[in-house]
Amino acid sequence: MSNTSNATIAPTINSNELINESIRQINTAKIALISLALILSATGVFIITFTIIKIKRLLNFTNVLVLNLCWSSLLLAITGLVNALSDINAGFQTWQFGDFACRFIKSMFFMVSVVIAYTLVAVSYARFRIICQPFRPPPERHYAYFVIAAVWIVGIACGIPYFLSLHVIQLRGSPFCSFNTVPPALNIDQRKGYLIGLTIVIFAIPFLLQAALNISIATAMNTGKPKIFIDPKDDKIAGVKRQLTLMSIALVIIFFVTWLPYYILILLQTFGHISLLQFQGDVVLYYQNVRIFLLIRDLLSGLIYCSSIFNVGILYIFNPHFKAALKRALYCSTPHRRARVESEVTITERSMSVVSSMMAGKIDMKY
Repeated sequence: MSNTSNATIAPTINSNELINESIRQINTAKIALISLALILSATGVFIITFTIIKIKRLLNFTNVLVLNLCWSSLLLAITGLVNALSDINAGFQTWQFGDFACRFIKSMFFMVSVVIAYTLVAVSYARFRIICQPFRPPPERHYAYFVIAAVWIVGIACGIPYFLSLHVIQLRGSPFCSFNTVPPALNIDQRKGYLIGLTIVIFAIPFLLQAALNISIATAMNTGKPKIFIDPKDDKIAGVKRQLTLMSIALVIIFFVTWLPYYILILLQTFGHISLLQFQGDVVLYYQNVRIFLLIRDLLSGLIYCSSIFNVGILYIFNPHFKAALKRALYCSTPHRRARVESEVTITERSMSVVSSMMAGKIDMKY
């Protein structure tokens, strides 16, 4: 891309004001979008947290991981709002919150993406244990806390190179959160390699793991289903297990649909296919396509910030335990209603693992 053809090399005051006014309008819309997404995400997180904590039976390995998933998404939405506030206060890509916040908030995207990707892998593994290894007990709740600690350690480690590469610079009296040019910061070639590595870590490896786990689950459920059930409840339990498997798949699909497009945009910008700013000494030059890029970027980031509310919908549609528990927590005011909904929440993951043994033909069913 030619800098001379696509950049405003010697912008006049009027042209700069026009560009800045357009950017301010986009940033105002971005504030509204992210604020709405933050409200929806916070609502979803609080609904899930309230339901799981109130109904103690739901506080199991899988649902603790789901809580980590939702709170991580909410944390990212909060950092996104801080970014938007910085833009609207002083102009595009300027920064008002200091050097550490520049490093931490900008690198949070990569940290949280790693956390969410491998939390989803752990959720699928829990389903795999229950359905494909029925003689083994499902993972206990306390193991979920070790998994959460591990994925956050990995996520922070993956974000450290990006963290070290950022700093605040002053140009014409305005602070910019920009890449540093001295060690331990990454140079441009190292940043490209770093982002390629992150793409493999965040998307390629989790995709292969998810595919292997879910293919094994689907195979076990299709081959292990007996033609005749001893008890009608067994058929109902098999349906519940199918729904929970669909829940895991839906969470993975939402992750890739909401995160991958935005990540591709970052890669295109890093590899020079999209250029927004150019620095000539202490003069900041805006490219003419900056407004289109900002609109696309903000729409894609809005999808990420809304992921928590998507998760609520997935849990309500595909997880009968959560659906029944939510009804109990929100709507059951009479003893009759409480008793009726309580009966809907009686199937626990441990009991399902025992029944799955029968479904797979691993327990003699004639008795």
